[in-house]
Amino acid sequence: MLQSLFDKCYNICKASCCSCCCGYGNRLNSIIVVRTRHYKIEKLLKESPLSFIYLVTALDGGPPPISGALVSEDTTNDKNKIFVIKRIHCPFGDIESVSYAMREIENYKKFKNKFIMSCLDSELVQNLDGSKTCHILLPFYPMGSLQDAINRHILNGTSFSEAEIIRITIGIAKGLLYLNDPNSRDIPTTEPTNETMSITLSLPSTEVFNDYNDDEEGISPTNESDQLLSNTSNNRDVTKIFTGNSISYAHRNIKPSNILFSSDGSQVISDLSSTSKSNIHLKTGKQILDFKEWIDSCCSVPFMSPELLDLKMGSKIDEKVDIWSLGCTIYTIILGVSPFEREVQLTGKSIRMLILSANFTFPEGMERHASRELIDTIKQCLQVDPTKRPTINQLLNDLQALQSTV
Repeated sequence: MLQSLFDKCYNICKASCCSCCCGYGNRLNSIIVVRTRHYKIEKLLKESPLSFIYLVTALDGGPPPISGALVSEDTTNDKNKIFVIKRIHCPFGDIESVSYAMREIENYKKFKNKFIMSCLDSELVQNLDGSKTCHILLPFYPMGSLQDAINRHILNGTSFSEAEIIRITIGIAKGLLYLNDPNSRDIPTTEPTNETMSITLSLPSTEVFNDYNDDEEGISPTNESDQLLSNTSNNRDVTKIFTGNSISYAHRNIKPSNILFSSDGSQVISDLSSTSKSNIHLKTGKQILDFKEWIDSCCSVPFMSPELLDLKMGSKIDEKVDIWSLGCTIYTIILGVSPFEREVQLTGKSIRMLILSANFTFPEGMERHASRELIDTIKQCLQVDPTKRPTINQLLNDLQALQSTV
């Protein structure tokens, strides 16, 4: 009886604390609680209108081990116990924000691959004002991002060698292969655990993401979510445990700042908030508006493919958006600036118009920075017509063949 009363008081205090999550801002030494474990905020890394990303230190041993999670040595550093927490605020009555937060959590849990980031723990809590707060505990990669490495080269007046460029690009491509190509994934052999228990969950009202094979994708939030989401409307039953082995996914926001380096130098694709099923068919005006709003909030224009900028009735969008973004990323690794941002600097034209026509150039003497074969790879990726871009399998094979000649 006393323990039950204590638990209720704890949950009320916790909800009260989370109801003002946006007030944390950059306040150092504040405490975030995820599943009764305490993390001290060391630094605000990034913020948006409804989310904050913090560098934190575990005060009581860090997260519990997650069954089936792919854990790298970056996530198990007992010396410093440093992690990253993404805190998402879901306003009262905003069903879509809750659904997108849960989708992001599930993305981190479903892809078990060394080239894709996994989450270490997660929680969705109900606040006193009716809003909800989502916590996602992620590993900290002290070696930083690809953008950090690019910036260091710019400051030092140095550049990546071709061997480094190809090695990095192959790592990114291997992560994209796992996302884009269902045949590249291993079929799970273990029974689902409590961490992957299915529930009835409210999904976004838009049907944009649910056009192809929608009944194949289950959603598996944490156990706490069942009660927290029971008061939402438009519920649909998703009683299947996710396997994901017959569905192609697209990241849709591949760029240098979203590529991290693990301690062994491998590339890790991060920020899975933009990841969903790759095949999207826009059939109605509402779907176009919904998808455009989602793109504006989740994708970066300089690395965005033309088909994402020119949405039309009947448009079909697939995983080739990632090939375009990877082409922009290779260009950026070589020259320190994305192709269309460089073109804006040279011509003053609108970046959207430049992207829609694939209007970009290489500087004079580009062969001093990269081989003709690598330059041709960029050109192949940056084709306006998605069907003319290589598949991720073709691109990976070409890169590995090129690597053998360097």
